[in-house]
Amino acid sequence: MFKKFALLVGIFFIATIVSLIIFWQDTPGKELYSETPVTNVYRISQNLGGSWESFSSLREAWVYESETQKGRTGFFAGFIQRKSIILPSNQGFKVAVKHFKVSGPWGSSPVQLVISGLNGKARVFLNGIDEVNYLGELEGWGSTVSIDIPSTMLDYSQDNILYLEMFPSSMQQRKLLGWLWPEQGKITGRIELEAVPETTIDVAQTSVSFSPQEHQLTVNVNLKHHLTLKNGPWSLSGVIKDQDQIVAECVLPFDTTGEYEQKVNLIFDIPEAKLWSLDNPELYQLHLKVINKQGQTDQVQMPLGINYSSGTVAAWAYNEQEIPVRARIITAEQAYKLRNERQVDSFLTTAKSAGYNVVYFMGFIPDESWLYATDSLGLGAWLELPVSFVPEQRIPLTAEFESLFMMAGRHPSVMAWTLGKGLKNSLPTINYRQDIEHQLSQPIYSLNLFAASQEINDDSQLILGVEGFSGSWGRAEYLKDSAPASPLNRGTNWHGQNIIAIGWLVWLVLLSFQNFRAPNWKYRDLFELNPKRGIRRAFFWRCFYVWAKYAVWAGIMTSIIFLSFYPPPWFPYDLSWFTDLQQQQPLLIWLFLTNLLLLLRFFQVGLAATRFPGSPGTVALCCWLENSYGWTLMLGLSWVLLVYNYYWFIPLLLYVLNVIILLPRKARRVRKAGGKYSRLALLPLTLALVVGGALLWHYPDIAYLAWLMDLNINPMLEALKFKFASW
Repeated sequence: MFKKFALLVGIFFIATIVSLIIFWQDTPGKELYSETPVTNVYRISQNLGGSWESFSSLREAWVYESETQKGRTGFFAGFIQRKSIILPSNQGFKVAVKHFKVSGPWGSSPVQLVISGLNGKARVFLNGIDEVNYLGELEGWGSTVSIDIPSTMLDYSQDNILYLEMFPSSMQQRKLLGWLWPEQGKITGRIELEAVPETTIDVAQTSVSFSPQEHQLTVNVNLKHHLTLKNGPWSLSGVIKDQDQIVAECVLPFDTTGEYEQKVNLIFDIPEAKLWSLDNPELYQLHLKVINKQGQTDQVQMPLGINYSSGTVAAWAYNEQEIPVRARIITAEQAYKLRNERQVDSFLTTAKSAGYNVVYFMGFIPDESWLYATDSLGLGAWLELPVSFVPEQRIPLTAEFESLFMMAGRHPSVMAWTLGKGLKNSLPTINYRQDIEHQLSQPIYSLNLFAASQEINDDSQLILGVEGFSGSWGRAEYLKDSAPASPLNRGTNWHGQNIIAIGWLVWLVLLSFQNFRAPNWKYRDLFELNPKRGIRRAFFWRCFYVWAKYAVWAGIMTSIIFLSFYPPPWFPYDLSWFTDLQQQQPLLIWLFLTNLLLLLRFFQVGLAATRFPGSPGTVALCCWLENSYGWTLMLGLSWVLLVYNYYWFIPLLLYVLNVIILLPRKARRVRKAGGKYSRLALLPLTLALVVGGALLWHYPDIAYLAWLMDLNINPMLEALKFKFASW
């Protein structure tokens, strides 16, 4: 009887795993469109955006490509999980593969791979995954990065294969429990292959600054020498135009500094500069050109706005004019949706006509196309650094964000920064803030979930509210969509669960009745080779009861998983894995969890069975231990309450009460049979030690949680003191 029950549990467990693998549904990604690039780079280029192949590991990708090239798409390739994805998109991935060709005009020119909107770390391989095929590692937080590809590694006669292996960014790892949270890298901007001359202008590392006292514009140009340093001297020229009229120009000859990357400053005198403002977004055109002694040139054209900050965190002012701020907050998912629907310009125009003059990008660095749009339409941009819920021991160095600062320096619409969310006001945070203030001239703020007493009078410390946040500078409001204000909505993605929960409660009543009717069997009956018919019937109904009990727990867990969950806009963690889970069939998830919980229970009891007299079978002992029918009925009732009222804490409360009330009775029953109940705690204690050890190893997370809970609890304690002061 018990062996057949264990066999059925194992078969069902394997069947549900296979079914989930076969019928797994991925959340479709949103393809992210960008308008025609405003920056023109005069190079031979190939757009690698579009359809890519995605794999779960680098080795799988290489095996599949190798088998495909050999014409063997059968045995091995059939077991590899491969799917097609679109890049750029909001979809994270582990490994992506792209086929491309280079021939004709590419010749033997140096080649570079340019990725815009890289979020995470990317290891790049070409035509293989061995060390000789490794090009390097890139990391970004939404900025543009590039890597050189030696021309000798390219195959000019057939397809080349590009492998991108993605990892979470270092900022993700530094967040609270970021080492544990599943998150994948993604690419939200253009992916291009460029044939470049020997020396190129790196637009991503070029910045602009304006001195209103001297009426001078400084363009700090980053130059890259790809192959050699022997083609100097070079000449760098820049021309600033208003329409077709030349406003200023500068030519600077220079020689190498011995480095393959060097900075060169062009200084332009503009005595009557047209300043960019929200009411009058004047943009010039900047033309940059570098030429070496062999006559090879590289040219770049980009829009340029000139303004300067003259305000404080308490009152914004640009070009000596105070700006009352009314900001519209958008999240990454809202921005992805707008880009997917090609509604960026329409959204910004509507926001401006509604009285908003600033767009706050919460929780992400926007693609540069957003900043070009705010530049041209006359809206401010408020950027947020990717430092959210980071313990003080992991506060990053500001040098890590240099590329973001340079990108923002090219856009006059960037008017304010948030250095992080939920940061403790400690010495590392203060030093981090001071370093940023030395590099940026715009107002700099911190966002907090709760108000600490030492930060209340600080204009730079903003408190997140239900509708947004505000200060003496103005107000920022969330962009409301169809999502409700409450994170847990009464909606559910498991339709028909009320019928299942009620039906299961009826089934539990029937099982409890049958178990009460069945003969009362003792521990010694487990060792009967030929038990009586009544005892066998009791065994049968007890097995059904055990299965039904853990099915209730699995049903409760499944109902919670499929609740409609809307995280608050400031939530800093990627929930794409949870969204993918909600795309699956609820019944499969329920069956999988039921059998998983049963197997875990069998494992727990199996560890303790050796300390029981006669060393009974694991499943038999498990059935003997489970005899609290009334509590199981209450558990089934709590599932029904959860389905109708979403009192998700009731099952947990029942479990705690069950442990507290029934533990002495269960322990006494086990001792009476001659066993040791403490052995049943072996698995839970082992898991607790492992989890506790992992948390102690990451002790900054514990310290940060303690600080965060203290901020949350103190206001409640103060409110209680005030309320009951008369006592």
